[in-house]
Amino acid sequence: MAVLEGVNDHENLGSIFRNAAGLGSTRWCSALAAPIAVPAPVRVSMGHALLVPYAWTGTWPADLEMLRDNGFGCLP
Repeated sequence: MAVLEGVNDHENLGSIFRNAAGLGSTRWCSALAAPIAVPAPVRVSMGHALLVPYAWTGTWPADLEMLRDNGFGCLP
């Protein structure tokens, strides 16, 4: 799982989706990121933005602590 914060550029977001799919990431969540419902992330991700499950979080950084409490390792 990838957890991201503050990705505001649509093309960077698409690139993250493409790399997540290439690395076999099954899901990711983001805090304060640009929306994917615009053409740029879908185009840059080569369609993977429509395939990789994602979620937005609204209680950052409390959700990061919840992930740690549930056994996810977090890198700085």
